[in-house]
Amino acid sequence: MNNQPGQTRFPGSGETISGNRPTITSGRGTGVSQRPGRLQLMVNFAVSCAFWVLVFNMMSLLRSSGGGNIAATPGASGGTSSTALAVMTAPIGSLGPKGSSRQHYRYYDSVFYSAVQFGSKAQSAIEVGCAGDPFLRHLSWIGDRTCVAPYFEAYDGQADKDSKGVKHVVADFMEYKPKKTFDLLLCNQVIEHVQDPAAFMKKLIESATISIISAPYNWPSCGKNCGHVTDNITPSMFAEWSSPYKPVISEVIMEGKGAVYEKRFLWVFDRTNDISRR
Repeated sequence: MNNQPGQTRFPGSGETISGNRPTITSGRGTGVSQRPGRLQLMVNFAVSCAFWVLVFNMMSLLRSSGGGNIAATPGASGGTSSTALAVMTAPIGSLGPKGSSRQHYRYYDSVFYSAVQFGSKAQSAIEVGCAGDPFLRHLSWIGDRTCVAPYFEAYDGQADKDSKGVKHVVADFMEYKPKKTFDLLLCNQVIEHVQDPAAFMKKLIESATISIISAPYNWPSCGKNCGHVTDNITPSMFAEWSSPYKPVISEVIMEGKGAVYEKRFLWVFDRTNDISRR
């Protein structure tokens, strides 16, 4: 992970491995859960304390640093207190689309923490290629949230019910003409589906001050069922598509044991003061 000096690396970034917690079994190997012993209770207490220390440290960080690169303005609907509340209430480990096979993917945790780090003062955000259960619903501190995709009709009204204040626009992103530059943009696992990834990437980056973009990492062809147009995406391809912009964060998120279809890019672009332009 290539962080700029002074940036915070949040939990969930880099290699994140999911797995089942071990079950405490009886000495006879019956698999029946037992009451935890004194040592286990002490461990649980220590883990709980560490979690809340992390939460309070994050709240202090947000208050002292302003929480990102987007300047606050008077009357903004966002703020450090609402951002901290979103962090404390986010279902970390279950941020993906509800009820789908991707609900518990760890790379969504990294997307969330990146949004906290770079966009805690964001007043507007757009998610490109979102489903009926948009990721933007977790970024509750942002007042103006827009979800753009060409297929919302398929959800038959469920999108508005589940998206917690996220506005929906039914449109092809390449034809979509927003009236402003957004503070924050999210695009998860979409670029591999488009015909012109270079043009798509440039429009993503230029549509917002901060862009958080994920894509499959060097996946081979997965056949016709997944609808990919581009396979075997490498860092050099990503860099070519995003030129002349450079990411401030570039990392690979790993699920499970890191099998071929369990690795994903996560790139963050920051156009504040043109620091990501060559």
